[in-house]
Amino acid sequence: MLLVACGAPEQPPVVPDPAAAVVPEQAEAPVERPDFPGVVTAKESKGIPAEFRGSLEKIFVHQRQRVKAGQVVARLDTTDLKTEAAALLAQEQSSNAQAGAASATARAAAATAKTERRLYDRGFQSRNANITAQARLAEARGQIGAAGQQAKSSRVRRLQIEEQIKKADHPSPIDGVITVIKQKEGDVLERGIPIARVFDDSDLVIRFAVPKEYRQSLKLGGRVELTVDGATQPIWASIIRIADEEPPITFSVVTADIDDSKLRPDEIQVAKDGRVRLVDEPPTATTASAHQPAQAGATR
Repeated sequence: MLLVACGAPEQPPVVPDPAAAVVPEQAEAPVERPDFPGVVTAKESKGIPAEFRGSLEKIFVHQRQRVKAGQVVARLDTTDLKTEAAALLAQEQSSNAQAGAASATARAAAATAKTERRLYDRGFQSRNANITAQARLAEARGQIGAAGQQAKSSRVRRLQIEEQIKKADHPSPIDGVITVIKQKEGDVLERGIPIARVFDDSDLVIRFAVPKEYRQSLKLGGRVELTVDGATQPIWASIIRIADEEPPITFSVVTADIDDSKLRPDEIQVAKDGRVRLVDEPPTATTASAHQPAQAGATR
């Protein structure tokens, strides 16, 4: 009876074993968003090609130099062109002189042919003499035509070369930054070979490749976060183009427009490498199905 009244004895408190490892509760890990390597470039860029075949005499700029439209970037050597133009001028003058001489000869031949024809018609000259005089006149006139054509050809070519000489200085077509210099002084360039490229860095974009398994995470207008060495904070951009490459290429090339308004001058530069993280999530099947009844109700 006494035992029942007093109740069961109290249990001693449980003291944690200080030697035992404490296992914390597993927290739900945040979903990691994929990121991809990318390169900064500009919406607009212009190449500066060689205007004619020649040696690259001088480059006036260096990589990453800022230039204005019209500023001379490079100069081609015009020594050979000037030599050729001088030779063509001499040839043109010589041909004109030949044409002048042939004209004088033709005038004399015309007078002779007229006299011989009159004598032949009156029976005082042989037929062969008349034919010979006419042949000499035709020959002189032919010489005039040939010399005149040669002079014209030399003149046309000379004027073309003189126009090329005027283009020895190669200016930048736009304001921007010289990022690519493809040649060096002394190189012999064919016409059209690129010398340099200038990028308009007032409107920057980031280009990056996304594997096919992440293609569903991309959407036009979607936001991405760009991290670039030297930038003090993340930079935002909006996807403006998704180029899906044909098999066997297994990725999509994405272009995103960088929000330039938040950048300090030269905070990021063309050709800078960076990491691009997708921020906007595409709508999931659950989210889409959750919206369907509401949309249906709104329709009704």
